[in-house]
Amino acid sequence: MDWLTFEEAREWANKQEDIRTAEDWFEWDTPKDIPRNPQLVYGDKWKGWHDWLGKEKKVWMPFDEAREWAIASGIVSMRAWYEAKANGDMPENIPRNPHRVYGDEWVNWYDWLGQEVPKSLDELYPDVAKEWHPTKNEGRTADDVKPKSGRKVWWLCSNPKCGAEWSARVTGRTGGSGCPYCSKRKRTV
Repeated sequence: MDWLTFEEAREWANKQEDIRTAEDWFEWDTPKDIPRNPQLVYGDKWKGWHDWLGKEKKVWMPFDEAREWAIASGIVSMRAWYEAKANGDMPENIPRNPHRVYGDEWVNWYDWLGQEVPKSLDELYPDVAKEWHPTKNEGRTADDVKPKSGRKVWWLCSNPKCGAEWSARVTGRTGGSGCPYCSKRKRTV
């Protein structure tokens, strides 16, 4: 492909008032002679999205202050965080993706929002955890997953008359589903 020079392409990008962020850039239809991923094409000249889009480099609130604001906001989930940011319900100098901005200081979303880390399947659902298949879950144990996990894993029926193996999502099991063979939802061959 014959791309515009870096300077020509950046000039075009700078003039686009509706493109303010990298997220905006990827939602926008760019001319065919301007690369979708300019940082890859113009690598040696690339200085960052702020330069490419002609915006001032964002100065973010310090981590501790931003985390304090996040906790005080009452936002309780990553999804709610993104919705609040999209709705303009937080200061401009707090990033949409704090995990990217605060790299070394970042722990996880629970820490950021002042939430308690959920306990493991083994702690909260011991009867379900005892049916965790001991060899078919790639070295993971019931202590490694959270009860609301959507991960599909292997189970081993604890009924000595059955002993069936099956795969099911953790959330299905914590929601009340049991061995499909014992409950006659599946027939053994």
